[in-house]
Amino acid sequence: MPGGRSTVWARAATLAVALAATAIFATSARAQVRAGAHVLYKSQAFDGTFGAGGRAEVDLNFLREGLVVAGLYDRLFPGCEGCSSTELGAQVLFATPQNPLYFGLGAGYRTDREEGAATDTPGEWSYNMVAGLRLRGIPVIIPFFEFRQQFGSSLNEQAFAFGVLLSPTGSRRAPRQPFGS
Repeated sequence: MPGGRSTVWARAATLAVALAATAIFATSARAQVRAGAHVLYKSQAFDGTFGAGGRAEVDLNFLREGLVVAGLYDRLFPGCEGCSSTELGAQVLFATPQNPLYFGLGAGYRTDREEGAATDTPGEWSYNMVAGLRLRGIPVIIPFFEFRQQFGSSLNEQAFAFGVLLSPTGSRRAPRQPFGS
């Protein structure tokens, strides 16, 4: 079957390699890296479904202050028995350090699977506009709320995600005393 499961895995592998290369390059440039999990609700006209996922973000401040690249994984659980939907995506976000709001654009590739189906349905690309809010307080734990409006395919969906990002913190700058003093 042309464009089947092997194409999905090739695209997913390409996305993973691109994100890993970006993370390695950005980490060597002293960029901030965050990772976490989220729960989400996707609505489509009068129907909707819940899901969960993961997220990794890399600040690209060496290119432009407030520029962030994010990789996403969403697993949705539709109401039908034995059905599932998986989406891999990436986002380019713009934020300022003083403002907890962020905005951006993204793309994702979604595959739907139905247990007992003769063939898997081909995946579908979608694009989205993103708006979000990060709650600041503790530098290591960053709760966030995000809204995504998808467009550009047969999908017309809105996603509402709430999650938590974990971020490493810098080392302490206080003077240290020798051991045993």
